[in-house]
Amino acid sequence: MSLPIIGKMEKREQEIFNNVIGPFLPSKIVDFHAHIGLQEHFDKVTEHRKKENIGVAIAHHLPIRELFLVYEKLFKDKKVETVVCPFPFRECKAKEANTYVSETIRNYDDVEGFFLADPDASEEEMEEWVSQGCFRGVKPYPDRVTGISWNDIKIYDYVSSSMMTVADRHDIPIFLHVPKDMRLADPETQREIREIAAKHPNLKLVLAHIGRVHCPPKIKKGIDGVAHLQNVYVETSLTTNPNVFKHAINKFTPERIVFGTDLPASLLRCRIICDGPRRIWAVRERYPWVKEKDRKLYNEDVQSLLPLVYENLLSFKKAIEELNLDKRDVEKIFYRNANQLLGK
Repeated sequence: MSLPIIGKMEKREQEIFNNVIGPFLPSKIVDFHAHIGLQEHFDKVTEHRKKENIGVAIAHHLPIRELFLVYEKLFKDKKVETVVCPFPFRECKAKEANTYVSETIRNYDDVEGFFLADPDASEEEMEEWVSQGCFRGVKPYPDRVTGISWNDIKIYDYVSSSMMTVADRHDIPIFLHVPKDMRLADPETQREIREIAAKHPNLKLVLAHIGRVHCPPKIKKGIDGVAHLQNVYVETSLTTNPNVFKHAINKFTPERIVFGTDLPASLLRCRIICDGPRRIWAVRERYPWVKEKDRKLYNEDVQSLLPLVYENLLSFKKAIEELNLDKRDVEKIFYRNANQLLGK
């Protein structure tokens, strides 16, 4: 069976899972970060957008049945429960995409979901998604802000007070992707997170991709700026630097970390590498956003690249082993913490 984006799993990839990754994982996993949706939920994606936005260039539709098949190929005998949300890019038709996720939640026992919330969504509209749509969390996204340059976007531009009120009232988390070039290491972003955490002490904020602080000195600066906030958690997808995982585990503790894949994007054969403080997506395929000067930095390693979800797990495994975490902590990260956040 072929998989989206990468086609068939290679023999070496299967052996790495069987011999290295699989034995390290618990028997039950919650993937806190996956995307589903149908192609008709999207407006046309231009070539310009594919060059400026990595995510929308990789994938923007995946039916739920295909996601299940992906889990079967990637995780084999592991039982995977999942938290899905629409593809969040600005071309996505939020209402239609949320309806598809809501129907999926109702039809499958091992699936929970977050609704995609636009900055101008009313409190009444979001209340309806929670009460009628059976959603367990809120997914705002900076790409849905228009008319403001990427480096000028504030969290408050796409996370409204109504959104926070609804999430706080229903005790559901907000799954937060941070903006700006510095991501979580940006002082303004950190200040906003601290303000939200203080104003809504019962509200859980989950930072996607550990705030995307892949390279030093952003790792320490970003994580240290918010890790003391007890209602702030981090999700692990797309990170391939063991030092990021080690610092996050030390500062957030295993109790405030949840595992995620960001499927289907993490099917790319890819590793996130650093050129000084700059992060680079080292990918086997030549996507529109791949710059030749960057590719020269990793061209010799192209054929050794694994699916990003495996690169992520190998890096996480290395960090966990170096910190000597026990099996109970591993189970918290991969299963129990997610269910607690979801109120299960």
